[in-house]
Amino acid sequence: MPYEVRVSHICEDYTISDDHSEAWTRTIEKSSELTRILNRIAIATTQFPVVDFPEVKINWDSHNVQIRAIRGKLYYTELKSTNRRDLVVTPDEVIRLLEGQSVEQALRHDPDEDVYTRPLTGGSLGTKQFKTGLLTISMLVLAGSIYYSWKNLSHQVNLVEAPHFVPSMGQEGKLLRQYADVYISEFREGSTVIELTEEGLFTIYELWYSPKQETYNLVPKESYAVAAGLHRGEPALLAGEIHLLELKGDKITLHGVTYTRHGDRLSSLGEVLEGGY
Repeated sequence: MPYEVRVSHICEDYTISDDHSEAWTRTIEKSSELTRILNRIAIATTQFPVVDFPEVKINWDSHNVQIRAIRGKLYYTELKSTNRRDLVVTPDEVIRLLEGQSVEQALRHDPDEDVYTRPLTGGSLGTKQFKTGLLTISMLVLAGSIYYSWKNLSHQVNLVEAPHFVPSMGQEGKLLRQYADVYISEFREGSTVIELTEEGLFTIYELWYSPKQETYNLVPKESYAVAAGLHRGEPALLAGEIHLLELKGDKITLHGVTYTRHGDRLSSLGEVLEGGY
């Protein structure tokens, strides 16, 4: 059953302007397309000055839902329900709520899902006294173990099993042209964004909100050259010997997490911070 969607206070190209008052509608067949639109709308509210916050009305099956996008967050209200109002949700959680899952089930993160930890910043380790004590202990431990660690570094066993991958150089150019883009799993603080270029460079970013700048920042974490080939008979890309990118339609699956094509520049998500590796 298709989703009937009505969007107001935001243009169809996901820009926001004071003089835009005309709503637009879509009939959406796939849930992945709905999540992509909701992600783009949430992102837009962090990129443009907002007078009237974008609003999305969704009719699907017996559900009549209103979603407001405010500063990168989505607020879900089901008009016929008393306990489903102003819930802060991700696009994937919107789909689960529409499918009839309870609030507890829909908003509960899968324990097998990748969990991302905010990078440590200044002041995050606690009091000055704690920092001083920690530094002293660390120096003592470092002095006693640095030689042992250096000596054994070259003998460590790689505990991460390399995925089954058969290189196929003939496919590389075609796959890179087809899949070069920015991909996002969900638009929330701490989520992962991946970028693949036509030159074959694969980069992983983390997305964090900056209250000072009132926008999102992209923190680069890892970057590798990719190789094209096959995984279980299907086209795939391999980055850094352990990052297997399974390709399907407009999506890439990496370590069990599915990323959807963003279809816009990396800068549309936020400012890329240098020196993040």
